[in-house]
Amino acid sequence: KVATLFFLNKARAAAAAGTGAAVAACIVFGCGVLPDDDGSSWWCLSSGCLAYLLTMLFWRPRQLVFVDRVCISQVNPELQAQGTLSLGAILKCSDTMLVLWDPTWARRLWCVYELAAFIRSRSPGEKPRVIIRPTFLGFNMFACWFACALGGFAFHFANSANGGLALCGVIFWYIAHLVREYCRDVTTMCQHIAHFSFATAESFCCSVEHKHPHSKEPLMCDREVMQRCINIWFGGIESFEQRVQGDLYNLLVDQLSNHMVSYWRLAEASPVFFWFHLDNAARELLHFIHAAEGGEAHYLTIGSMQILLGLSYWLGVVPILFRVMFRLAWAMQTKCACRLLDYTKSLLLLLPGIFIFGAFLYLHAFLSRHFPHDLGSLGVALITIPLAALVWRNLPVPVPRHNVRLPREPGAHSGKLGASSQASQVREWTEVVGSKLRHRLHDFTDSHMRQQLVSMPPTVTVLGHPEILDSDLDVDVSVPSERPSSSSDKEAGECLAQTKSSSSSDEEAAQAESIAEFAADIISKLEPVRPDVVRATRVQNVLHRLGRRAPGDFYHLSQTTTRLHAFWSHSWHGSVSGKVATLFFLTKAGAATAAGTGVAVAACIALGFGVLPDDDGSSWWCLSSGCLAYLLTMLLWRPRQLVFVDRVCISQVNPELQAQGTLSLGAILKCSDTMLVLWDPTWALRLWCVYELAAFIRSRSPGEKPRVIIRPTLLGFTMFACWFACALGGFAFHFIGNTIGHDTIGMDAALFLGLALCGVIFWYIAHLVREYCRDVKTMCQHIAHFSFATAESFCCSVEHKHPHSKEPLMCDREVMQRCINIWFGGIEAFEQQVQSDLYKLLVDQLSNHMVSYWRLAEASPVFFWFHLDVAARQLWHFVHVAEGGEAHNLVIGIMQLLLGLSYWLGVVPILFRVMFRLAWAMQTKCACRLLDYTKSLLLLLPGIFIFGAFIYLNGFFAWLLLDLAPLGFTLITIPLAALVWRNLPVPVPRHNVRLPREPEASSQASQMREKTEEPNPSNPTPPPHILDFVE
Repeated sequence: KVATLFFLNKARAAAAAGTGAAVAACIVFGCGVLPDDDGSSWWCLSSGCLAYLLTMLFWRPRQLVFVDRVCISQVNPELQAQGTLSLGAILKCSDTMLVLWDPTWARRLWCVYELAAFIRSRSPGEKPRVIIRPTFLGFNMFACWFACALGGFAFHFANSANGGLALCGVIFWYIAHLVREYCRDVTTMCQHIAHFSFATAESFCCSVEHKHPHSKEPLMCDREVMQRCINIWFGGIESFEQRVQGDLYNLLVDQLSNHMVSYWRLAEASPVFFWFHLDNAARELLHFIHAAEGGEAHYLTIGSMQILLGLSYWLGVVPILFRVMFRLAWAMQTKCACRLLDYTKSLLLLLPGIFIFGAFLYLHAFLSRHFPHDLGSLGVALITIPLAALVWRNLPVPVPRHNVRLPREPGAHSGKLGASSQASQVREWTEVVGSKLRHRLHDFTDSHMRQQLVSMPPTVTVLGHPEILDSDLDVDVSVPSERPSSSSDKEAGECLAQTKSSSSSDEEAAQAESIAEFAADIISKLEPVRPDVVRATRVQNVLHRLGRRAPGDFYHLSQTTTRLHAFWSHSWHGSVSGKVATLFFLTKAGAATAAGTGVAVAACIALGFGVLPDDDGSSWWCLSSGCLAYLLTMLLWRPRQLVFVDRVCISQVNPELQAQGTLSLGAILKCSDTMLVLWDPTWALRLWCVYELAAFIRSRSPGEKPRVIIRPTLLGFTMFACWFACALGGFAFHFIGNTIGHDTIGMDAALFLGLALCGVIFWYIAHLVREYCRDVKTMCQHIAHFSFATAESFCCSVEHKHPHSKEPLMCDREVMQRCINIWFGGIEAFEQQVQSDLYKLLVDQLSNHMVSYWRLAEASPVFFWFHLDVAARQLWHFVHVAEGGEAHNLVIGIMQLLLGLSYWLGVVPILFRVMFRLAWAMQTKCACRLLDYTKSLLLLLPGIFIFGAFIYLNGFFAWLLLDLAPLGFTLITIPLAALVWRNLPVPVPRHNVRLPREPEASSQASQMREKTEEPNPSNPTPPPHILDFVE
């Protein structure tokens, strides 16, 4: 445990100190300050190792932690009792729980109880941050570091691999043996946790028969105390055991198998590879400074490549080796009866590692032979580091999951309403209240009703605090305080008691119903409570600081208005970064494209007239200035449109303003010109999201077509990745064609690097698009079977109590149900509209209009900027050569502009449309992640073929039409793009027949409809048809 704590608390500082000392030694040695008589120094490695060890010994971490042996008195009985009784409060005050796991941990009742208590101590919506690390981790990581250090010195000393392998082999052999033993311990732990029983778990007081070992004084039974706490927290021992056998089992197995050591923790144990190569770089730096009167440039290049090679082994090869070897150790964990055979089995485990390490050495040697100035190290880095990220993410340990729950007693919680008698009583009581006759409508000037409404804060699903719902912690463990609509028997009983006590008379129940009906009446009229409640904010306020703001109220950033440009609808449960990236692209990409193209055209003209320098005729002014202007506009452009964002435009701290904003939501939708739906897989599951869209449709005037724009939240990342890949490809082709010249090896190297950089990005884009297609297909199933009764709502998931203040929350579902009855004539009609018209709208926009033609153009102007550089050189020749230039140079320049437009507005849209159609056909996910990524890689092959076909077509026209070839190419590609874009839809299955519901959903929906579903003769206008929407 001490070794592991040393590593966890000091390794990062030690690695930073060691690397800093090694880099300093490299610079000082390169400048000639440190001696190096024979050219074989190891100053960097020696200083790095010394600094690492000294930091490990003398660094003093300052974090505050709880350790029972220190923080609870062991000699004062009174203080000891007080500390023990306050253990729950101590756990509640802790930000993180670090579990130092060993094979005895899962058998000790106190250990499992501490973890359960920590999980239970979290606030509602807060995800417990639990870190589980094995106690043998410290010895293993220090042994790994020591073996690497020995190997580094051996290589320096012997200048060959034999000495290093001999010295390191024994240590790595022992590490392999330890890891196999650890895998067996995890397997044993799986069996213990899968069959965990509170009665058989070990406890010290029970083992000594509740008598002190020395004084023989009676001891209080810990098991009795814990049993009572568990009954309060989890509703019974049975429920606690099932939680341990289910969620806790999965948490322990996942962390102990796939997260035994993180990527960066492994990096903290292996910086020796980087320090070793710093010595090689230092010698090249010494030659660069002192040789040939100031040195030669190739020495500096070789030194830089040595540093890059060290990073490749440190952050690429070592993580790959560790992940593969751990996977093999899990497969070879079985212990042999004979110890000699068991150690031999551990020795055999090293052979694949030696083979993999040798393969990387051969790869480096192969690339070094084919690339000058040791540029092969760059190729190694571009292969190993992305490969390490891929292996680390997609090569999990195949630990068997334990999802089978033991049978419960008849009254136990099953996770569904109606599973227990108490939950049934709660539902029946709610139905009785909901079936009462409607009360008269109240005006908002009724002070009593206003006070009642303001005292019931609206739900945070739409209006509330994203820091509650969108916390991004390490572990997501389901605990009772985070439950959705389901609850345990104990909690259902408490809810029943509180609900019955709060509605002890018919008068109170009627008053609660009148409040819900009063709110629904105001919202359904689509009129504001007060004119100044309709508020909006500038887009620039939302996207300031990349959309990242500290928790708080931003009501002051909004302003009163009568018209809004757009209403932004989104799910709080989706990715925040994805939504911000998509909003950046949707609101700024048009201006960025215009600015980048304008600056690139200006650079083309300036270069053509000789204002900008171009000594060797290989400038890339247009591409560079276009990319720079695009990025600066993305960062600094401040859109001025007025939009509604719930987090900003509705107060989060003033209950009265919050209630007024909620009641005026219909009026805000009515004042909005457009609704922008930021779609993610959770959007269709949230009742508020679907309700907002229905309310926006209903708010349109008769004959007005609602303007609804639906865009996926992954659009932003995908488009920015596309732009970045195109920019990288443009610079790579400039480098190939102009800088290197006729150097065949250099051109091959640059072409390989450029295609490799672009290929990895487009590979990732293809994988994202396939995942997106699967999400759309899942959404089709959700919407096709949409049910008002089963749609998720935050207020119902927290049993209509505020997560922090525990104040009652008004039920959004009741209010929305009444609004829907007024607007659509009943829940049944609303569900049918969602399952038919809304289904077709969502599917059409998310499949055929994920990104429009011009949005795609905003992500790919790099093709045009690239050809502007070629056109600029022709303009320069026209202006400066032959006393005013020759006409054919001007014609060639214009043709280059046409060629750039053809690739930008013709070839790219064709490629995107065809590839999206193929991605839809190849969307099925493979069981193996590696095969799934390979499938995404295969998706690129048709794109490469199509792009190559267009390049060949351009070459054919160049042979046929000479200088006018781009004109013929343009006349084919741009009309073909329009034809393909218009006539190549995605074959999404249509849903025209309403499918029958399952019994539980239909019965619950019918019960909810019976409460208030009545025809509304005062509102005979049928709901608008959603298929008439325009973008």
